[in-house]
Amino acid sequence: MNAFCPSGYTLAPQAIITARRAWFAERMAALEASDAENAGAATLAQAPSRPPQRRVPDAVRRELVDITTQTVHRLRDLLHRGRLKAYYFRADGPYRVRAAFWATPSADDVLETGRYWPLGRPTAQLSRRPSPLFLRQTELDALLTDTGGDAVAKKRPLPAAKMPDLVAALREMDRLSTRKDQHRALSELPQFQQYRITDRIFREATKLAPRSPGVKPRRG
Repeated sequence: MNAFCPSGYTLAPQAIITARRAWFAERMAALEASDAENAGAATLAQAPSRPPQRRVPDAVRRELVDITTQTVHRLRDLLHRGRLKAYYFRADGPYRVRAAFWATPSADDVLETGRYWPLGRPTAQLSRRPSPLFLRQTELDALLTDTGGDAVAKKRPLPAAKMPDLVAALREMDRLSTRKDQHRALSELPQFQQYRITDRIFREATKLAPRSPGVKPRRG
């Protein structure tokens, strides 16, 4: 359904795409960077409810389904708890979907399709038209950039081109007592604060920057 989207709102399927990139930035970046992902690049940008337009490797499909499922469940939980709101429009303006709705089976597939039936789903005896479902962009952005609660800060994945800089900075921290201290210190450096230095990336950096002879690291 190609619905009109009022200014200041985002369609529910697009909200899923935005949220999964914020909450699962590293996993999405890994998909986009992989050779397998190149065969299904269009899949990562399309609405979650649309069938793939081309053959997608099974591993990519499974990973994307898992990420999307977790994103939808988190969004539904936030909607149910009133941390986020969903809206549909009638002739007299926007209406909020009741928070309790999101804990019911009737909410299944509503976010993914972006279709909401204010009077209930159609039956064989009664035909009804769905309303497009929206989230306010400012509310979604505020939640995704909030570092408190169960929201996640929108940090970018570390670009591969930044790895040499990370390794060089790690070598300067050779005397810190533990690798854990080094990891924390790297994340706090101004040049890396905008990036997510994951455990995997840090382990790769430590392989390229082994400790100097004579340094006895403590456990950490």
